[in-house]
Amino acid sequence: DLSPGSRSRWPIYHVVLTARAAWGVFRILGAALTRPRRRYVMHLDGGSGLVYNIALAVALRVTGQAVLFYHHSSRYVLADSALMRILLRFAGAAPQLFCSGKMAALFFERYRPRGQALLINNAAWVTPAPETGRQHDRGHLRLGFLSVLTLEKGVGRAIETLRTLRGRGVPAELALAGPVRDSAARRLID
Repeated sequence: DLSPGSRSRWPIYHVVLTARAAWGVFRILGAALTRPRRRYVMHLDGGSGLVYNIALAVALRVTGQAVLFYHHSSRYVLADSALMRILLRFAGAAPQLFCSGKMAALFFERYRPRGQALLINNAAWVTPAPETGRQHDRGHLRLGFLSVLTLEKGVGRAIETLRTLRGRGVPAELALAGPVRDSAARRLID
């Protein structure tokens, strides 16, 4: 975990990230001495934090450790990233885990990495709510959208899905949860 938590962006932010990445490199090197084959999952940063991912990837490659890259940012998928290209050069044939098939296709088209694409929807990380024993309202569809409420994150598509369902006569409702970060999204929600 490289997250600096709630610390401010600069300079403490990068000091904490650098310290945590260095600690991660030392842990990878130390683990390789005591247990030759381990497996790692690395969540990749969407921006300049890829520098820290590169340092960890180099340590993994040097020690021959297996790694799976988990892509949860579309920043380097939608626009070319020199840092991502460097990371992939060090990674070898590492498998790549994506949230959607479209994200994987765009990534593979842009970077042509060696290694397979794996898909897992973000819903896989949500624990289902236990049954309450209440009778559910059959035929009434409840949609939920939990995210930062921006057009880029898909709040417009969520609202359009609701409109489409209602236009087809499906009784549906939409619950939105998360901070609204731009005026266009606010106008659409309103």
